[in-house]
Amino acid sequence: MWLKHCIHDYVCTVSLDIPKAFDCISHISIRGGLLDLTPAINQFVINLLLDFLQNRFQGSKSAPLITNIEIPQGTCSSSILYNIATGEVCIPHVYADSSKLATYADNNPVIAAN
Repeated sequence: MWLKHCIHDYVCTVSLDIPKAFDCISHISIRGGLLDLTPAINQFVINLLLDFLQNRFQGSKSAPLITNIEIPQGTCSSSILYNIATGEVCIPHVYADSSKLATYADNNPVIAAN
């Protein structure tokens, strides 16, 4: 691990969180991201995930609306679908030797050492 080998005086972490990130992702973006991953992901799995997103309701119980945006939070696949839709599949980005950006869903911690 990167920090395990760190022999610096201090380590600084800044965590960035994108508000309402899961509410802004289009199902079309998710579909495109999933199709980009074929044949690595079986077509049956892609259809299962897309079916999970279809005809989802948003809003209050008295006036629900069917939506083609939004990833339901709290499910096992939520963060994975977010990363697929945004094209960032958990790949840490290294900037110089002393800083790193690790992206997972809408959380983006920047880690720097000196």
